[in-house]
Amino acid sequence: MSSLDNIERLFLLEILVDNVYISRSELALNPRILSSLKQTVVRFQFLNYPPLEICEEDFAPSKGKYDEEEISFKSGKSCLFALRGQRPAALSPPFNMDVIVCRLFENNKSCTIGRTCIKLGECFATIITCCIVCPTSPTYENY
Repeated sequence: MSSLDNIERLFLLEILVDNVYISRSELALNPRILSSLKQTVVRFQFLNYPPLEICEEDFAPSKGKYDEEEISFKSGKSCLFALRGQRPAALSPPFNMDVIVCRLFENNKSCTIGRTCIKLGECFATIITCCIVCPTSPTYENY
């Protein structure tokens, strides 16, 4: 076992949502349900961490206008995550981030209206692996 196997490294991932476009005419929802939907939420699932949520009301209060097709978020969140060891199991392919766009009802239950998968790919895993195998920053044991 290498001394690097016990070292935990921190990484920062920043996520930005610029705009969300919702084509109401393409949604297969009952008009009554559609009219009862409130704020838009974008959820990101990264590795095995809890989902990150970016909510419309947190950054761009809609002032009760929930029927707009283009929602301008222009905000994001950061995810600080830790990986331990030289070859963390979390980096095994595929290396994807799941994204869900949903609208909330008054009772905060959600209605999914779109989803996608962002393929972070081998480049992202390679960058993280390089930082783990060839660290440039000193570690606690160096002192």
